[in-house]
Amino acid sequence: MPIEWSTPKTWETGTLVTASDLNTHLRDNLEALKNPPTVMHRFTPNPVVQITSTTFVDIDASLNFSLPTKGGALMIGLVGRVYHNPGTNTDCYFDININGASQGGTDGVLWLLGPNAYQLPFSVVWLTDPIEAGTQTVKIQCRRGSGNTNPVKIYDLFAWVREVS
Repeated sequence: MPIEWSTPKTWETGTLVTASDLNTHLRDNLEALKNPPTVMHRFTPNPVVQITSTTFVDIDASLNFSLPTKGGALMIGLVGRVYHNPGTNTDCYFDININGASQGGTDGVLWLLGPNAYQLPFSVVWLTDPIEAGTQTVKIQCRRGSGNTNPVKIYDLFAWVREVS
């Protein structure tokens, strides 16, 4: 279980400092800063996941994260590869959904429009505003572009979420 942040004590002249005070307000808080709440997963499906929806859908349950936070911002990263059928462009969107709310709106946080290539690598880092303390549900989602009838094929996706402040 991660060490929780404690509001630092305001010291006054003449206050006796105990080992418990130092452990709580110095050691434990430094440990909490060193190891903030973090979740991650490398998604390598077999068979390949194919997204055909033109509205955002969860890619896979393994990319739905639950993260206890203390009220800071979340930094979310995605690195992956998508594939499309030869002869057409790659046209897809990725989004981050936090507690039921899209972070990127209609077009998500990343739009991939690529030339006729078999694989298209991508990466994105997203920083939220501070979020109220509590357990956050973060889902990585995808949708196919409306101009392309071919499914989005996801080969590899590494996703991570970390509270940063």
